[in-house]
Amino acid sequence: FMGWRFMDAAEAVKFTADGAFDAETTNTLMAEKLSDGVPTVVPGFYGSYPDGTIKTFSRGGSDITGAIVARAVEASVYENWTDVPGILAADPKIVKRPAPIETLSYPELQLLSAAGTQVLHESAVAPVRERQIPLHIRSTFAPDAPGTRIGFDAPASLSASGVIGFAGRRPVSMLRIVFPERAEDTALAAVCTCLRAHHMTLFHVSCGTEDLCILLETGTEPNALHAAADQLREHFSGAKVKLRENLAVLLTLCRSTKDIPKLSAAIEASGAPVHHLVQTPPGAMFCVNDSQYEQALRAAYGAAFA
Repeated sequence: FMGWRFMDAAEAVKFTADGAFDAETTNTLMAEKLSDGVPTVVPGFYGSYPDGTIKTFSRGGSDITGAIVARAVEASVYENWTDVPGILAADPKIVKRPAPIETLSYPELQLLSAAGTQVLHESAVAPVRERQIPLHIRSTFAPDAPGTRIGFDAPASLSASGVIGFAGRRPVSMLRIVFPERAEDTALAAVCTCLRAHHMTLFHVSCGTEDLCILLETGTEPNALHAAADQLREHFSGAKVKLRENLAVLLTLCRSTKDIPKLSAAIEASGAPVHHLVQTPPGAMFCVNDSQYEQALRAAYGAAFA
């Protein structure tokens, strides 16, 4: 109908014999096959093993293939058309009609993704981010909407408070170790070794002069959490080891920290105590009770975008 050439993705998208995506071989083959500049349709979601057997991507396959093609042809921009109008400043299931985020840098997108925003899978971003090819997320249902532009030179639009958006990670647990004096130089390594031995995933680590604060993903059996805490109490006999469970992390993405106290006050005023606050430019993380996460998000969003 369009008169464009069709290329079977299995000819260029390659996996190793053990099923891992072979980025180097794929990029070389894709660049060779598209080097003549002829408009080509490349289907997404699959590739092939070395023996030619077809293998599908586990998730987001079409997004990944689009990014692979964009990298191979050194595109000036990668447009990803999806069913959402870009990245929103908050979860629309919790905040009514949240503002769209017009522009982001790749590090900002990575921070939002790590905290729970899932518009594109990391594998669909990596090929274009590595080559610094701008990414434009647009909606097929609202083709005239601006969408979200990522990696462009234009500055991101901000709210009056300088906040770009919010994301959440929940539930999490917080392990805090307070030492009687200066924290031991080997303390962090010992803590990480202990937690990994109990099959726990660390989400964030804060190191102070006299304390360590570790945020953990809650997917582990409660008994394992308590066993790890007991083991650390035994290892650091003079320290106080405190374990707090059923928390949530509310990440605020912003390019200025001047209004973080205002956001913290708004969250507290909503009835959700802030148990821990970490400033991690370009943003901040508020730890609140998981049961109060939604009210905390609404309060922070209102303070930022009202």
